[in-house]
Amino acid sequence: WGVAAELGNAAEKIVVDHLRDEGHVVTLALDEQELIDWEEHGIRFLGHPDGDIKMDKSPKDEPPMNLELKAVNSMKFQGWKQQGVRLYLPDYYAQSLGYVRGKTAMAEQGKRPPTQPITRFEVLNRDSGVRHTEYVSFRPGAWGPLVERWLQVQEPIMAGALPEPDYDGEVWYCQVCPGRSGCPAWLRAQESKEAVS
Repeated sequence: WGVAAELGNAAEKIVVDHLRDEGHVVTLALDEQELIDWEEHGIRFLGHPDGDIKMDKSPKDEPPMNLELKAVNSMKFQGWKQQGVRLYLPDYYAQSLGYVRGKTAMAEQGKRPPTQPITRFEVLNRDSGVRHTEYVSFRPGAWGPLVERWLQVQEPIMAGALPEPDYDGEVWYCQVCPGRSGCPAWLRAQESKEAVS
């Protein structure tokens, strides 16, 4: 992960520089040390979004959108462009829903400025330098089933057991599950990854 993460961070910085050159106002969460932290249905959600973006020609009083920056290889880039994030990389899709939901909840509590319920994905093809933009609107109908699933797995995880059916810690909803830090399947999958690398 070390070199890949460094390359990804460098690529994301290039995208941000381009967005700013185009006149967009980009606020990076890392610069602001922003943590999205909220609770819903007894589940605590935590995450570090990439930031917010306010479009160059948007009305002055319009809130910014959630911004997600991704640097991917040519194969993932083509799949993303053809199918869209929801179908091709559902973990990124779920993550974007969570960030928008969290930012909205925190804004309602007065803990951060409001954002629009939209994520702007900026995807950079690391191999060619080509950029792709996709907008994803928050849909309660998509968020609700994720929360229901997490509520179903919360009790077994707290008891130290695998949720039913026995997920292997590799599937995308495990990657975005707020209970993963205590889930035996997730921990086993992480140990396996560390042993391989």
